[in-house]
Amino acid sequence: MPETDDLAFLLGRVAVGDKRAMEALYTSVGPNLHRFIQTKLSDPHEAADVLQETMLEVWRRAGGFAGQSAVRTWIFAIARNKAVDRLRKATPTLAEPDETIPDGAPDPEAALEAVDNKAALFKCIAKLKEVQRSAIHLAYFRDIAYADIAEIENCSEGTVKSRIHHAKKLLLHCLSADGGR
Repeated sequence: MPETDDLAFLLGRVAVGDKRAMEALYTSVGPNLHRFIQTKLSDPHEAADVLQETMLEVWRRAGGFAGQSAVRTWIFAIARNKAVDRLRKATPTLAEPDETIPDGAPDPEAALEAVDNKAALFKCIAKLKEVQRSAIHLAYFRDIAYADIAEIENCSEGTVKSRIHHAKKLLLHCLSADGGR
């Protein structure tokens, strides 16, 4: 993915209607954005639709980008909102994360060492609640800072930390209990 300055340049060009810049921006962020949306929706076809809606929104709103966050964070926040809207249409209410899980969080390295292949890890990740799966995906697979995740997810940084904390414990339990099967 290009550096933040490159994304800002591309977004500036998109703001003045440069279609080639939009193509380059789409090429730069599209694959990661699609995976992020898919962690929210668990359906690649729905994720593709939301990706298109997101990029259309980026095209429309590029001129209004104020620079208060990184371009990538701004785009991911749009995607998150579009995915949440899609979920709201599909389900009457969204479940809250289970905050009753006891403390004792493992670090990510310990969780990865507990599994001997990626397939088991991804099976365990798929068992997480959507908000936990999304936080893990952004933090560990996209290397996004907790503060930026909080902005993308429209929640506090403490909530992000809590979701990741509980998700790591669930992953460790899943990986150690049954190897993710």
